[in-house]
Amino acid sequence: MIHARSLQKGFTLMELLIAIVIMGILLAVAVPAYRNIVARNQKKVAAQQIKLIRGAIGFFELDLGKVPERLDDLVKRPAPGGYYDEEESSDWADGGYIKGGKVPKDPWKNKYMYKLTPEAARPYDLYSYGPKGKKASRAEWIRAK
Repeated sequence: MIHARSLQKGFTLMELLIAIVIMGILLAVAVPAYRNIVARNQKKVAAQQIKLIRGAIGFFELDLGKVPERLDDLVKRPAPGGYYDEEESSDWADGGYIKGGKVPKDPWKNKYMYKLTPEAARPYDLYSYGPKGKKASRAEWIRAK
């Protein structure tokens, strides 16, 4: 005589529930850890991009004798008059100072903040507000070290 239990195929309801609970526990641990890793890496990317933009500003300054008035001057030849005179404008590097023809945005799709600070030790300030955007406190802003 064949037992009814030996002919059954598949999983019992209890086995399925246990498997679902285990998967839920694993997801509860893995998802926050993944989000933390992504957030940390976004901050590192922002710091690296700031370093690259700083390098472009350095080359711009070598060519024109002053830092750019705004970041767009790194990718588009500034018009003479105002901040730049005719000679300075003509010394601008063909093709610009940033590859791709546009200033990158930070990992949160916001523009990098650039302000001239002639009275400070560095003639400009360059930073990202970070993941909170303009709501971020000054301590949360991202600057390259």
